[in-house]
Amino acid sequence: MTVDNRTKSIRKLDPVQLKQRIIHLQAELSRYKQQVDSYQNNYHYNQFDQLKEIIKHKNEEVNQLQQQKLELEETVQRIEGKKSRYEETYTDLQNKVNELLAENKILQEETELLQTENASLRDTLDNQEEEVVRLRHKVEELEEETSLFKPRKNSLQLNRETDAADSWFLRTLKQQNKEE
Repeated sequence: MTVDNRTKSIRKLDPVQLKQRIIHLQAELSRYKQQVDSYQNNYHYNQFDQLKEIIKHKNEEVNQLQQQKLELEETVQRIEGKKSRYEETYTDLQNKVNELLAENKILQEETELLQTENASLRDTLDNQEEEVVRLRHKVEELEEETSLFKPRKNSLQLNRETDAADSWFLRTLKQQNKEE
């Protein structure tokens, strides 16, 4: 029966039949409500609701974990970029250190050569100073011998003449030795 046919059949009923019909429909409605309540109170139905809630929470957790995964992947990419830049910097610094070590070795060798040369020059200077002193003594001896034949110069003039000639050279060398 269609809705239109039912409406027509209801119009033909008298008020008592309509009341009976209403009572019957209310009883059916009450019975269906009881069935719905029993389904809702049913253990399996409750489990189904609980499972729906659990699934909803798990889906939310999955979404959060996926978001965290994306954030971690971005962080890993940033860290890998920094790592590659640090590796390049490390390589550059390592090359500079190696260059500086090589330069340092060269400078140390030069320093050793200069120290050896300096020591040799000091020895030469000492020998020359000894030679100058020896030659002075010889000059003095010769002057004494020749002074017997020439008039004597005053000893003050003699000291001035000998001091002025070699003192500048000797003083400069001695000062350099003292400074080192």
